[in-house]
Amino acid sequence: MTSSVPFFGFGSQKYQNYINGEFRDSAATKWYDIRNPATQDLVAKVPQSTDNELNEAVNTAAEAYKTWSKTPILTRQRFMLDLQAKIRRDMEILAELITKENGKTLADARGDVTRGLEVVEHACGLSHLNMG
Repeated sequence: MTSSVPFFGFGSQKYQNYINGEFRDSAATKWYDIRNPATQDLVAKVPQSTDNELNEAVNTAAEAYKTWSKTPILTRQRFMLDLQAKIRRDMEILAELITKENGKTLADARGDVTRGLEVVEHACGLSHLNMG
């Protein structure tokens, strides 16, 4: 990988958990290797997160939902538009990660990123569809 993607939390050899709006190192004692299927090179390690980490993630998500569910659709749309911009900015890096982690060709991985971006773009237009 030529550069890191701070927004998505990639770029280090050990992936972090994303809990309560921030990336954090895990207290895990067991880690899973992510290997490039084509070369068997070690790409990164993913934690088998602890029960406490899982419970904290679930609880903070449930708490965040209380506010998010009352958030106006145009505010939600702004978040999705920001996500769209970040995906567009980092499309090539994301495609490289998919290639390394899944063994897909770079062209196929680019297609995966594009299809994911299309889902985000559709979500960005939901406020207009919601008006009927």
